[in-house]
Amino acid sequence: MKSERFYTVGNFSEKTWTNRFRGWNSKSGTVCAPGNNAPEPRVRAAIEKAIKKYGGDTVVDVKIHYDSTPLQRLLASLSAGIWTAETVTVSGTVVKAAN
Repeated sequence: MKSERFYTVGNFSEKTWTNRFRGWNSKSGTVCAPGNNAPEPRVRAAIEKAIKKYGGDTVVDVKIHYDSTPLQRLLASLSAGIWTAETVTVSGTVVKAAN
């Protein structure tokens, strides 16, 4: 943004559960996550939702934290790691440019 002066309009923190189905890559013999169900779209959606909610222009100090609960680890182990779930927490500060 062109303006060098911003003011804070709100802070946000959103937690979401993401699922990943991991496929088998026959060339390398390793598991790989298909890009269509990676958590990045959920992160982007959380940021856009916060900007809209607070009427800001952009976000700063964005933090993305990935974690898994005991239940999510249990479910992943039951599927032998083919399906995994994790909790993603996105937080930051919504700012608006000063005119």
